[in-house]
Amino acid sequence: MQIIHLNDMIKYKSILIIIPALYLLITSCEKEVFTGVTEVTKIESEKLFVSSNPPGFRIYVDDKYMGVVTPDTIKWLKSGTHKVTLKNDLYLHDTIFTVNLAEKIVNKVEINLLTNQNFYARIYCMSLPTGATIFMNNVNTGFTTSRQFNGLIPGNYNIKFKKSMCRDDSVAIFVKGGQYLEVFKMLEDTTRSVNYRTHNSKIISNSLTKIIIDKNNNKWIGSVNKGLVKFDGKNWTIYDNGFLGDARITDLLIDKRDRLWIAYSTGLVMLEGNSWSTLTGNLPSNVVNALEQDNDGNIWIGTYNGLVKYDGVNYQIFNKSNSPLTDNNIQALTLLKNGSIAIGTARGGIFIRSNSNWLHHNIAEDLAEDKIANNVIDLIEYNNVLLAYVLGDTFEGTRSSYIRYINGAWEKYSLPLQFAVEPVSFYIDSANNLWIAGKTGLVKLNTANQAKLFNTQDYSFYSNNYHCTSTVLDKSGDIYTTILDGGLVKIKKGYY
Repeated sequence: MQIIHLNDMIKYKSILIIIPALYLLITSCEKEVFTGVTEVTKIESEKLFVSSNPPGFRIYVDDKYMGVVTPDTIKWLKSGTHKVTLKNDLYLHDTIFTVNLAEKIVNKVEINLLTNQNFYARIYCMSLPTGATIFMNNVNTGFTTSRQFNGLIPGNYNIKFKKSMCRDDSVAIFVKGGQYLEVFKMLEDTTRSVNYRTHNSKIISNSLTKIIIDKNNNKWIGSVNKGLVKFDGKNWTIYDNGFLGDARITDLLIDKRDRLWIAYSTGLVMLEGNSWSTLTGNLPSNVVNALEQDNDGNIWIGTYNGLVKYDGVNYQIFNKSNSPLTDNNIQALTLLKNGSIAIGTARGGIFIRSNSNWLHHNIAEDLAEDKIANNVIDLIEYNNVLLAYVLGDTFEGTRSSYIRYINGAWEKYSLPLQFAVEPVSFYIDSANNLWIAGKTGLVKLNTANQAKLFNTQDYSFYSNNYHCTSTVLDKSGDIYTTILDGGLVKIKKGYY
């Protein structure tokens, strides 16, 4: 066994301590020792305060959006020259300027845009005829057309024109600062007539099919696919039972009890006060084309698949299988002076129902030499003569024509007009004038067999929309006609 003395242990410890110290010294000498001064990068901290009158402009510095709007302070900018741009969507032009930022101070820039006339809008108002009073945002400006307004704050403007014997008209515009706009309105001359469309009234649609007048002089108007509306001369009231909105109203009838019957492309409803009744389920077809009431109060209903007589309780259906009808598609009905019901069909000509008796007029046979069709569009008794219009079919080789029944025979008839008018419906007013709503305008035929055509802007027919569908005379003596895609036209008493 080796014995180590205390003195030897002290010697060993000294060696152990010295060796690590020597290793540390050698290792440190292998690395390069830095003895210079460190260069610190300068942090930019200049500030720029930008304000504007009016405020709210986005601030861009050197074409970079800083994420703030005036008034606000931009930080961490370098000293020196910078490009500053102010942007606002209400103004047509940007504001651009340069700044030279000094060190260690808050640099301030204040821009008063209100002193620059280029930041205001200009609107030039014109009308035809001229001399219309100009309203801006419901305030009378005290000026008439033509007139230019300068120094306008950018934003929304409602500009209205008012002139005696013309229909008020207005336009809503948005104008930017620095922008110039021209506003022009052709004012409708209402001396003779008025046109009601969706852009100038609260009428439900421009595509209208039927009109009828009740005892209170309310106008009930049917549309192609927007339901029913009542017009009392000032106010528009929309009526819908949940079904009318998407359907085409084909006919309207006010019965002796002041109930309104509404025939439409998928059914039949009746409005009594505010109560609706649906009668579609009792009919042979959902497609209802025509309505009429006889002297006994019975309602006659022409459908695509038969004729119906409704006495208030029972529905009696007539068709090819149980009556002399040769066609089930009933397109027109009219009450004759002797109390009979005249019935126009799509392919079978005309039938007269008197009590329980039937009389058939086969137009195609009676006017075979002229190849006149059996497709009856409408019929009416005028001056004790049954007048009808039949629509021909080129494929079948048949022709269209007005026809009338005189002295027990049918004959062709032509309106005393230079141009042909294909009718949609007939109407007789209280002065015994015959009105023909046609595809090329409205025709008035007086008792002297003189005809006049209305289809120009002089009578409020606009944009070549003169496809008339129905006509009625109200208690004030004004004539109303519904137009397909042309709205409602009123021709005032004394001007037709």
